[in-house]
Amino acid sequence: MDPRTGPDERRARRSLVGASAGFFVVMLDTTIVNVALPSIGAGLHVSFQGLQWVVNAYAIALAALLLGAGGMADRFGTRRVYEASLLLFAIASLGCALSPELWVLLASRFAQGVAGASLIPTSMVLAADGCRTPEERSVALGWWGSAGGLAAAMGPVLGGCLVSTLGWRCVFWVNVPICVLIRLVLTGSGSRRAGRSRRRAAPSDGAGQVLSILAIGLTSFSVIELGSSSTRILGSAGCAAAAASWWAFLRYESRSAKAFLETALFRVPAFATNCAIGWILNFALFGELFVLSMYLQQGLGYSSAHAGLVIFPQTCSALIAAPLGGRAAAAWGGRRATAVGLTAGGIGFLGIALFPLTGSQAALAPLSFLASFGMAFAMPPVSAEAIGSVAERRKGMASGVINTARQLGTVCGTAAMGAVYAIAGATMGVVVSVAIAALLFFIGALASWSVGSAGASARGA
Repeated sequence: MDPRTGPDERRARRSLVGASAGFFVVMLDTTIVNVALPSIGAGLHVSFQGLQWVVNAYAIALAALLLGAGGMADRFGTRRVYEASLLLFAIASLGCALSPELWVLLASRFAQGVAGASLIPTSMVLAADGCRTPEERSVALGWWGSAGGLAAAMGPVLGGCLVSTLGWRCVFWVNVPICVLIRLVLTGSGSRRAGRSRRRAAPSDGAGQVLSILAIGLTSFSVIELGSSSTRILGSAGCAAAAASWWAFLRYESRSAKAFLETALFRVPAFATNCAIGWILNFALFGELFVLSMYLQQGLGYSSAHAGLVIFPQTCSALIAAPLGGRAAAAWGGRRATAVGLTAGGIGFLGIALFPLTGSQAALAPLSFLASFGMAFAMPPVSAEAIGSVAERRKGMASGVINTARQLGTVCGTAAMGAVYAIAGATMGVVVSVAIAALLFFIGALASWSVGSAGASARGA
């Protein structure tokens, strides 16, 4: 007889819905902003590099704070941290919508990222709350991933329509009612484990947190500035500063008794490999979305609504792929499902790279669908393999690390592919940058076969 019936199962389902909705709002704010960038640039008189910062101010906060957020969930309880972060996200969205100048928008975007940094790992843990087997966890994370896919699918079309009819500020206003609805769904869910329990967590590591923000921020700054001929020297200096910051951060974390990054996690081959693959997933997809959105509107003269519709086949594929990826991982094993997804995505990206040379919109739709399908198909098994490869007491930290790797991929992908776009020009910028994304996906597919199963790794982690 299934011991998890009646009220317990209803609580688990409400927890899964509420957690998935939180991931939804974080991902919506990533994709909905891309099609609004040209309008933001015109409204606030922002340069191309400034528009990269509109994306990366959010992504930097996510990448830098996800590690600490995982520890906060371990210390204070997953649900408590989740609900507080949801409130902060709504307030920060109001700040974005009311921004009169670029610096206010960037500060509010950073605050959104701070909230999102807690929402992502806590939503992942809440989504898997109550799962009794690795197979159930894969399926639950598949639905969690599909919520992000739904947000990605809705973002470009919804954003394009809002920008074309009501202006770019509405892409931030829309977050507020969504956050209210999430809070209503969570009422009465009463997750017993993830909601109330607290795990023993490491002491707060403020110095390490500051060093991580500095390292990630300088990495983004240096790559973005290298994309402009007028600031290339400044970008080169930023590279040196970024390298020094990473060295200081890793050295400090390896020696500190209260480090928030347990470097021992990376001694687990399955965990380290899946973190690297997670970085590739976001580097390729979000870097490509940035340059394609700019190319369609600035290079081809499409309206925001038209650009959103062109991108829609790519983003909507995640709705199908994420739950399929979770089920495929349960049936085939995580490594095989990851390799299949990455191979399919690499083929799609390779086709997109040729789009500016052919100009065939009919060809772009199925290829972009395939690229995003592969990414979303691989995400659930990558997440499940990473979390499943470590011991129970480290799962909160592990969820923060894998999501940090993905968000760092977003930062690097937007900065690097945007820099290639700026240097090579619109047409060749898309060709070269998206071809790099395809290559990384193929490398990731090969890497996914190089590690053992998550279950075997977890026994020693």
